[in-house]
Amino acid sequence: MGNEASSSQDGSQRIPNDINLSWERLVFEDIEARDGHCACACDGKLYIFGGVKHGGGAGGKDGFHESNELLVFDPIARTCKVLNGGGDIPVSRSSAVLACVKDNLYLFGGLNADSGWFNDLHLYNTTTNLWKRIDLPSGPTPRDKMATTVVGSNIYIFGGFGPYCKAQVENAINKENVEEEEDEEEEEEEEEPLDDSNILDDESAKFGWFDDLYIFNTEINMWIQPVQMNLACPSPRAAHSMSATSRGVIIFGGRDKHGRNNDLHIYDTNSRKWVTDLSIAGKYPSARSFHSSVAVGDRVLVCGGRAADEHHFNDAHIFDSETLQWLQPIVNLDTNYTKRGVHTMNVVGDYIVMFGGSADFDAETVQCTTFLNDFYLLKKSDVLKGAALPEISSENDGMNVDEDGGGADENAKIETRQRK
Repeated sequence: MGNEASSSQDGSQRIPNDINLSWERLVFEDIEARDGHCACACDGKLYIFGGVKHGGGAGGKDGFHESNELLVFDPIARTCKVLNGGGDIPVSRSSAVLACVKDNLYLFGGLNADSGWFNDLHLYNTTTNLWKRIDLPSGPTPRDKMATTVVGSNIYIFGGFGPYCKAQVENAINKENVEEEEDEEEEEEEEEPLDDSNILDDESAKFGWFDDLYIFNTEINMWIQPVQMNLACPSPRAAHSMSATSRGVIIFGGRDKHGRNNDLHIYDTNSRKWVTDLSIAGKYPSARSFHSSVAVGDRVLVCGGRAADEHHFNDAHIFDSETLQWLQPIVNLDTNYTKRGVHTMNVVGDYIVMFGGSADFDAETVQCTTFLNDFYLLKKSDVLKGAALPEISSENDGMNVDEDGGGADENAKIETRQRK
């Protein structure tokens, strides 16, 4: 089945390398803390939309309120401001996706506590400062926590969580029946999955995770659901990350019916096949969701997120899609970003920019208690500098730099050893 790769990957030993990362922190006091926002880069600037703001405001409950605010951050001028756009402005929402093609931003989906899930598509033109809604007869069903990336003029969207339509319920049940037949031939696992299926029952509706892939072609303004030429797709999931390199569209982690994952999948956009012969070396990141990833050349940087035990990470991992290696870079502890999830991270000009998010999950309230409004900047070139070292030092063998969420501390130890 195509979902069998959805599990926690132990990987192998850490691969020593000489990649060094050093972040720079910026804070704008008039920018409210938020998580669940979406962001993308356009013409050297970072555009940030919506999310849940945690600084009070009109209509906020206990200081929490969903937003449809649009921010623009300039990493060169070091400025951040609210854009008061016109036109058909999208309603407030969180966990949507935002992508840029040419001078247009495309906003899809998300969740509003009062209105529910969305599958609307909006376009914002950065030149005219105007929004407009794009109404189409078909496309993805309402959802949030999906992931997106851009390849040429095409916007790829995978997965998410939301209400099931009748056809999706039948499809999920059929998949589950096949999986159950296969499971009968295998020994029962000691630990049971969180749910019996991809569907969560409610008195009035059914909800679940999605494993569908959609492409929005911006040249013809049309949703396309490509025929996937094999069945090796990732399991239905949400809160995963998605990036594109020359090898294809890369999906990492996220949460499915079994819990949080650290599996990696590559979709070849030319053959329309999920790559099935991956042999990846190095230490896998710990299983997580609500993390972020960006592609720099053929390397994908993965940062942050929430672990299976609900703690947050402030680590850094690089997947080299050319060498098929996971690498844990050396991170400057003095400048490293603080632990977080539900944040954004984007390549903006010569920088990688991380913004916002939340941390410190409280199991009793099932909510995070720390909310962030800071920016962290990393030079894009830092991700490309350095590589795996030719010889593996026994002193560093088997080091798990993110096992307890303290990846930066372990990286600092490695850095000290290399300086001796």
